[in-house]
Amino acid sequence: MPESRSFRIRVVFGASFAFAEGMNFDIHDVTNDLICVYNYVGISESLGLPASASTRGPWNAFSTTRPMRVDGFGGIASTAGGGAGDAGFTALSINPLFAPPVFIAPFQTGFTVGGTLIGAGAGLFEKMFPPIAAAQAPFPHNV
Repeated sequence: MPESRSFRIRVVFGASFAFAEGMNFDIHDVTNDLICVYNYVGISESLGLPASASTRGPWNAFSTTRPMRVDGFGGIASTAGGGAGDAGFTALSINPLFAPPVFIAPFQTGFTVGGTLIGAGAGLFEKMFPPIAAAQAPFPHNV
């Protein structure tokens, strides 16, 4: 599997209710044009509405401090943010096993229904499928 330091990530779908949150992410290896799908399931604490949902969002570019495989980001992740709609702010931290952490802020999500004054969560960030060529990715994972 080829390695890269140049990646993009986006939310495909996300939802939270009470103290639980779940999101589906695409990570795109820009150098090798590969896509890998990840699932995040965690617990959260927030002030605000008890439920929210997000749709597919824009790409958020990031780079790693050392070359990595697109399927090597599995581990622990955390989210933090607040606000609602265009006034919201979100940060994402991914802590892959055996690799340096990745911190993305601001992290742009898709259209979101619901809002949080302030909140944070942590959970498992797991690869769902083996990487595929970006040109072969079906909707909603297409580039």
